Amino acid sequence: MSTSGEDTSDTSDPDGTVSFAKASEPAVPPSPVASDGPVPRSWTVPAPVVPPAPSGPSAPWGDLPSGYGAPSADGSPPGYGPPPGYGPPPGYGPPAGWPPPGAPAPVPSGGPGVWIGFGLATLLVLFALTFLAVAVVVRTAVDSADRATATTGPGPGDTDSDGPTTTLPGGRLAPEPPIPATDGPHTFFTTEPDGDPVAWDPCDPIHYVVNDGRAPEGAMAILDEAITLVEGSTGLVFVDDGPTDEMAPVGEVVRPDSDPARYGDGWSPVLISWTDAMADPELDGAAGLALPSWREAASGEQVYITGYVEMAGDYAAGLIADGGRDDVLGIMMHELGHLVGLGHVTPSEQVMTDDPNSTPSAWGTGDLVGLSAVGRGECEPDL
Repeated sequence: MSTSGEDTSDTSDPDGTVSFAKASEPAVPPSPVASDGPVPRSWTVPAPVVPPAPSGPSAPWGDLPSGYGAPSADGSPPGYGPPPGYGPPPGYGPPAGWPPPGAPAPVPSGGPGVWIGFGLATLLVLFALTFLAVAVVVRTAVDSADRATATTGPGPGDTDSDGPTTTLPGGRLAPEPPIPATDGPHTFFTTEPDGDPVAWDPCDPIHYVVNDGRAPEGAMAILDEAITLVEGSTGLVFVDDGPTDEMAPVGEVVRPDSDPARYGDGWSPVLISWTDAMADPELDGAAGLALPSWREAASGEQVYITGYVEMAGDYAAGLIADGGRDDVLGIMMHELGHLVGLGHVTPSEQVMTDDPNSTPSAWGTGDLVGLSAVGRGECEPDL
């Protein structure tokens, strides 16, 4: 069917193939149809029949630009196709005989030196990354170990971890204190059923941490001096585990003997806290307070394992400002005396006096007797 109104004619090949062509154009011979046998390799498509060239000025190529070419002798359009000489120049391509016999395979662009350099650079980068990763892991492990040393007290039966070691008889960390020749007034914070004082294990150090949030200037040096005086009179050894943000318990709250979330495994270290009556109303009118905590060992002996000391920082600051540094020292010695197991006495010349108007800063005779007694407790390796 024609949609332009022109007549069409159809031609049929013997095999039934039909081709349509416009009436004004000669029909192009149909392409050969494949038979049951193979197609000959020399098969070529017949050249198309070129229609007669129109004559006269109406020829479609009569107005071609100058130089395009003139019609051929039979009137057909100028030579159709690429101009003569179009294509790669003569000799283009690899020279004859390339590559020579036995030559190695071509190397990618850049040559072997570039790839060797790239490989070495990659190895250096990987080595640097590995070194950094190992350094981070080692640093993390060291920091964790340092923190554990600074915050973790010894666990049950752990007599020499995180603290000094000893070669003294019986496993004591320091020599047993002498018994004073002169007796004096003294009492004990807690006693056993047989009347002996409850004491610390002299084979374990007393670990402590300090909350100095409200400590006055110079307070830490006073604390160090007071601890040294207690150690010298008891034969007990204190170990500073560093600062803490823990606050002393208030009211009916009881401080836990162990706090794994804060201090890791083992007993909590002793807490020494500089605070004031605003934070703990029990300090209202008091310069300080202390409370040790004990557990019963397998031997049946009661043994102190932790505790806490509170110091009224604002009161101490006022004393220091007025030149009363020794008064602050005496108060600290008094509270540490409670921590290691001493109670109150009435005579005012003793550090452990219950007279609030007396603050001696040197141990009295009775103080020394009591300190010697609490420093000669039994070693309890299972606690």
